[in-house]
Amino acid sequence: MARLKNSSLQTLATFRLLSGSLSADEDWAPFGRAQIVIAKPSAAVMALLDPATRVSVELELAADDSALAVWNGTSLFRLALVGTEVNDAEGTVSLSLMSAEQYLQDYKLPSTTEDLAAWGQQSSLRSIVYNVLNRVLGPSFTASYDALDTPFITYSEMTNLIENPSFEIANAAGWTAGNAAIERSDSWAATGTFSGRINPTGSTNDTYTATQPGMSAGQQYSISATFRMGETPGGMINSRARRIVIVATVNGTGRVIAQSDAGPSARFTNGRVRTTFTVPATASNVEVRLYNGSGRANDVVYWDAILLVAGNGLDTNNVSLIPYFDGNTTNTSAYAYKWDGDANASTSTRVPVTERPPESLTWSPGQSAYDFLKGILDAANQRLFCDLDGTFILTNNDYRDRSDVVHFDYGANLYSANELRSRTATQPDGTPLFADGVLITYTWRDRNGIDRKRTDYAGPTNPQSVYPIERTSTGYPGKTAAAYLLVRLRAKRVMQEVTAAEDFDLMPGREVSITSAPDVTRTGYVTAVTWDLSTAEMTVTTKGLVNTPVNAWNQQPAQKTWTSLPTGTTWATYTTS
Repeated sequence: MARLKNSSLQTLATFRLLSGSLSADEDWAPFGRAQIVIAKPSAAVMALLDPATRVSVELELAADDSALAVWNGTSLFRLALVGTEVNDAEGTVSLSLMSAEQYLQDYKLPSTTEDLAAWGQQSSLRSIVYNVLNRVLGPSFTASYDALDTPFITYSEMTNLIENPSFEIANAAGWTAGNAAIERSDSWAATGTFSGRINPTGSTNDTYTATQPGMSAGQQYSISATFRMGETPGGMINSRARRIVIVATVNGTGRVIAQSDAGPSARFTNGRVRTTFTVPATASNVEVRLYNGSGRANDVVYWDAILLVAGNGLDTNNVSLIPYFDGNTTNTSAYAYKWDGDANASTSTRVPVTERPPESLTWSPGQSAYDFLKGILDAANQRLFCDLDGTFILTNNDYRDRSDVVHFDYGANLYSANELRSRTATQPDGTPLFADGVLITYTWRDRNGIDRKRTDYAGPTNPQSVYPIERTSTGYPGKTAAAYLLVRLRAKRVMQEVTAAEDFDLMPGREVSITSAPDVTRTGYVTAVTWDLSTAEMTVTTKGLVNTPVNAWNQQPAQKTWTSLPTGTTWATYTTS
């Protein structure tokens, strides 16, 4: 029996199955597929059989006792309707059904700009998945989280373009004075031992210290610094007092292109100020000025911990500000820090310990929801699929159906068995049956507009056959995805395909024991099942096969336990008698 359901799972129509097949394959996306034939319904019902309306078909199936089925209950399967084909001559309609991953594959990001929402969800991989499912399917979807929730933290290399950024070099090297004296001071420091003290000369209140770091025209930058107020200033105060001011020379004329908010004005208080700006395309020079703004001698102020980076100044979660760093910053589990030249007198760089740029969480315009999630989940050794009951399952690479072992025995419920090995054959999705290496190539454009390319390889130094994968518009998620895929490939070097009595309780991930001849028993896991709804038979493909002796623990009757054996029994002496 088949029932047509709307998005609220209300039954719209009921059909009798004439023929068809149903499949579940852990290497397919979608995981579940069916092709069923029904009698052509009325015009009104035919109008409801519209794949564009996101209707689904529920199949109610029961195993045939006469075929020696190992389970004879009734199962319900629900799949999305993706296509119809009418045969007027025979008065039938063929329905193409897929599990709901099809909706994720269909949904391409409808935007001209990148979606960075996942950048702010790095603490929870589950949240990233949930939000994509909610966006594509709405809040009514069902999900089961078999895997533990884990973070998916990204990292970015960043260079502080300021030389002598905390005034640790004598005479405030690298900094010039404007109508003031710039001095290295140990009276106060936000980081390190010293800070820069600006003392007006008394001639004007346009008082500051300046430096000219290397910046590129047309590029966005962010600068931040810590300001400390010294003595309360007197007299006329400049409007730029206590601010970072960016001055660019454009067509031969200097002009202010950005300035920060003012630092605190209360005596002996300090605070961090920042501004973000884009260097004009025609700029020939850019100067960073740290202002005092008083014209009275000894009205000193202090500046320290100046950070100038390319971009908007936000860290990889697109929320937090990049914290100050230089080559003296203590290494952490996330970053190592180094001077690019002489200590305290050069630019400095933070280098990620784990290479996983934030662009690995960028959803690109036109990229499908499925492809966006797959790149992330492969790197996290997890996968997402929609079970045949319509539930999305987020699980680990080692996902198993924990139900009891299913036994197939020749002369009972096993009709035929064939072992599969091949160097050239491929699975339906194009994945090879044999490959001893996996090479994934990622290409993307980073947040500073630079095109990037990285590869991830897993396998021996000199492999026999490499499985290449191209992932465009996908940031490099770290060196884990290739190893994850190689593990899955290795499990399928030897596979067994059996034809058996139908069992609608059997799903990929279930452990099976196959006795194809006397004393020839192998155990493994189901990777794919296809049920022929016309013959009451199913074809089962297994992986990870191992030869199994008759006295192996998983070959014993379900009621036999270790405690039921005679005292003193060892594994070596144990028999099934």
